[in-house]
Amino acid sequence: MMVNRVLLVVALQLAAINASNDTNNTTKKAVVAPTAAPTKAPTKAPTKAPTKAPTAAATVASSNNSTTVAATVAATVAPTKAPTKAPTKAPTVAPTVAPTAAPTCNSNDTNSSCVTVAATPAPTAGPTTPLVTVVVFDLTITGVNFTALSANATLLAGFKSLMVTQFMAAAGVPASSVKITLSSGSVKVKAEITPSVNTTGAALLSKMKANSVAIATGMVTALKALPGLSAITTGTMAVSSLHFTTVTTGGQPINATTTKAADADEKVASGAADVKPAMCAMAMVMAALYVMHVV
Repeated sequence: MMVNRVLLVVALQLAAINASNDTNNTTKKAVVAPTAAPTKAPTKAPTKAPTKAPTAAATVASSNNSTTVAATVAATVAPTKAPTKAPTKAPTVAPTVAPTAAPTCNSNDTNSSCVTVAATPAPTAGPTTPLVTVVVFDLTITGVNFTALSANATLLAGFKSLMVTQFMAAAGVPASSVKITLSSGSVKVKAEITPSVNTTGAALLSKMKANSVAIATGMVTALKALPGLSAITTGTMAVSSLHFTTVTTGGQPINATTTKAADADEKVASGAADVKPAMCAMAMVMAALYVMHVV
């Protein structure tokens, strides 16, 4: 029992010593001077428009002699977009150069690009009818009713035949060289006489004028003897208003026509052969133009 009491006393003393040490330590800590008041945190740097806001400046606080130093880190700049290329214009087509005419050559020309083109001959005129001078004889036969004469075909044919006979005898030409036209106004007669090959229109005109009286007298005598004409005669029959002139006819183009199929075939073959030289000449000219354009 005694031992236990001793141990208890010792334990209480040790506890008192520890409590005393804790009190001393607490007192020492209370004596330490207080630290300085902390500074305010730095504000974020403002960003410039229109760039994005820079990252916040990081602060690093260090304690040196109770003083806080704020170290700012430079803000990063917002990246700019890569510039786009300006749109290119649509390419224009290069203008073609107008071809120049192939140069003509002369006897002293040594230019290799010179092309001699055979000149095309001037077109010849087509065949025409021969020019013929016709003598025109106009006269009027009075005392005959033209309406009644025209109504009687047989009498009309006999009247025209008598006129042809009278004029062919006076002009000395065949019946085929005399053309008779009748019209109203008593009976107006127009005779167109083609001279024979051994005379001219002027010579025949002079001859007809010289024999005009004899022609008129013989015509009245022949008409009085024409059967059936007296039935349509009123008054005295006579020849008046004689007029002579000349008219040149002909010179019209003649349209050539083929009468045989063989002739047509020959013309087609000949035409095809004639085209070949022209096509060769054209090809040479075009080749020369192409070479000049390329060079």
